[in-house]
Amino acid sequence: MPLPNLKTPKDLQSLIPEIKKITFKQRRWLKRTIEIQDPTKAAKEVYDCHGRTSAGTIARENCEKLGLTISRLAEYMGLDTEQDIKDLIKLRRAKTTKFFAHEGKIVDQVDVSDNTTRLDALSLTLKLKGHFNNSDENGRNQNVIINIINTTTT
Repeated sequence: MPLPNLKTPKDLQSLIPEIKKITFKQRRWLKRTIEIQDPTKAAKEVYDCHGRTSAGTIARENCEKLGLTISRLAEYMGLDTEQDIKDLIKLRRAKTTKFFAHEGKIVDQVDVSDNTTRLDALSLTLKLKGHFNNSDENGRNQNVIINIINTTTT
């Protein structure tokens, strides 16, 4: 999805539902956020903040004032659900390279499963699909233990 043209206040207001006016700094912040894909860093630059905490607060307040949700902002920054799913599938097949050294020199290398990345991707997939619920029928948190057996061969 190409980024929208953000040259005029009218262009920016088209992104923001039900808003009558947007300030000059808010317009600069929104444009910069979309360019660098980091609302906090954009706030730090535009509002000349000295710390990430105050910049993060400004970014959050701007989102609230302008009626922007994180998902809508992510959409305008070019993040898309279909690509996210493709990336998640790639992560579930992640590999890493293991190097073998002898007397300080690499003598061999082999690609192996990156089980940490694969486990994180699997955990995220289960959470997104609603299969990873840590609470019982009364809403109390329950500890969940999952044994994962690596059945893949590399």
